[in-house]
Amino acid sequence: MARDDRKLATRENVMQAALAEFARVGFERSSIQAISTRAHVSHGTVFWHFGSKAHLYLEVVHRAADQLAALRPTPLQVPRSSFREFVRRLVALLGRDVELCGLIVSVGLDSRHPELERAAALLHGRLLELWRESLGAATADDGSGAPTRDALARTLNATLVGLLMARTDESPAEALAPLVGLGELVEGTGGASEALVAVDARAG
Repeated sequence: MARDDRKLATRENVMQAALAEFARVGFERSSIQAISTRAHVSHGTVFWHFGSKAHLYLEVVHRAADQLAALRPTPLQVPRSSFREFVRRLVALLGRDVELCGLIVSVGLDSRHPELERAAALLHGRLLELWRESLGAATADDGSGAPTRDALARTLNATLVGLLMARTDESPAEALAPLVGLGELVEGTGGASEALVAVDARAG
């Protein structure tokens, strides 16, 4: 294996180990020692590639945000079904990626750490952006505009995080199953205001 290929492979190995550790215990309780042990590399190797635990965390979060961005609906999708399909794709992705689920939960808790506010803003900002975009057609008919859409997006995102935090022995797919029903509920109501009330009632 060429030297550059080895460096890339090592970097990828550390990233995967860091994702697993951050998803399991969050930023504060994780350590470079635990990450290097998972990756089967030395402490120095982790620092050489990423500089610090905080920078490694940001790199992991950036990758997760890019992974979520791939769920963005395309202009060719049928407008009225795009929201429902987005929810199904999101649940399918998280249902098979336990570590991404753990990161979504931990990044919100870790946001209290000054260095990591950017990470929380990035990951949850991306989720809110996707919720808003997917809600576009489902909320355009009541004349309320962006504020109502933003409120609904925030409620849905809080519901997502709450379901992930509350799960115990359930798989992510089982824990997030109510979101699929909410997706159909939002599209089945007369407008965004009615949907917001319905989602709040379900979330509560």
